[in-house]
Amino acid sequence: MASSVTTADLPSVPAADAYSVGRRVLILIMVVLGSTLYATTLLIASTLLPQMQGTMSATQDEIAWAMTFNILATAVMTPTTGWLAARFGRRDTMIWSVFCFTVTTLMCGMSDSLEALVTWRILQGALGAPVIPLSQTILLDAFPRRQHGFVTSIFGMAVVIGPVIGPTVGGLLSELYNWRWAFYMIVPVGFLSFIGLRLALPADRPTGGSRLDWTGFLSLSTAIAGVQLVLSRGQRLDWFDSGEILVETFVAILAFWIFVSHSLTTPKPFLNLRLLLNRNYALGLVLVLIYGMLNFTPMVLLPPLLQQHAGFPDALIGEIIAARGVGATLGFFSAIFLGRL
Repeated sequence: MASSVTTADLPSVPAADAYSVGRRVLILIMVVLGSTLYATTLLIASTLLPQMQGTMSATQDEIAWAMTFNILATAVMTPTTGWLAARFGRRDTMIWSVFCFTVTTLMCGMSDSLEALVTWRILQGALGAPVIPLSQTILLDAFPRRQHGFVTSIFGMAVVIGPVIGPTVGGLLSELYNWRWAFYMIVPVGFLSFIGLRLALPADRPTGGSRLDWTGFLSLSTAIAGVQLVLSRGQRLDWFDSGEILVETFVAILAFWIFVSHSLTTPKPFLNLRLLLNRNYALGLVLVLIYGMLNFTPMVLLPPLLQQHAGFPDALIGEIIAARGVGATLGFFSAIFLGRL
């Protein structure tokens, strides 16, 4: 009698010794490829801002939405990774995140209006958000503990080198053809990663033990969106002399109050605010906040400044943005060296 394997028979997380060497290498390549593509799109989009601004007939603050809302969507959706993995399994969450990210990247290139571009950029950030946290988890599960340092180094090196290559090639394609091809070039590689992950990752069983705090998730999303709208449209609408800005401010404050009060009273909040009582954790968040402000602000402002006031071509802008990736690569290797002292 032939035996059948059901979902209940599958392990929730396969043991590291269950993988062959070839399968581990394939998992490493495909996982690194998917996560590198996701990290690369951020710098590619910043390189394309001047061309996209002209095509969409948008102002500089309007076209910046294509960057800022993508980052915000990623920030909001990343904490849902644990719930998604528990609900659908790590394998399905990873491969379909890569697939959805690739499809939304294609739709970004096909967008013919600012509204469509911003919408697809939001979906791109939200649907691809689980890729980075799941990538590290999958690699650490697939390799034995003695190889974790090596695998982590390979993963980190690839992720920081990707942003060097992406803006350079994207800027060159946008100058030779148009900005849409910088998005199109990611699509075949994304589908390759999707197919490779489907072949390499073993089936796992969803644990189903996690519950998503929808009240906290929706209230935080609303608060962040409201603040972003106020900051983006405030100057053009004369701030609080505008009824729209007053409404958006009220909604943002109300949603943030709901988020804080709910997070402090529910047993399993979307984000556990009590963790801020840990001094080291709170200090780490402050440093990350400062890093984000210093890192992402020039990415939005620098490309339009270089094109409109310095007259730089798109290919040269891409090389300048790629230089940030070179700095990140040097910083990565410096951190490894200093960590061994």
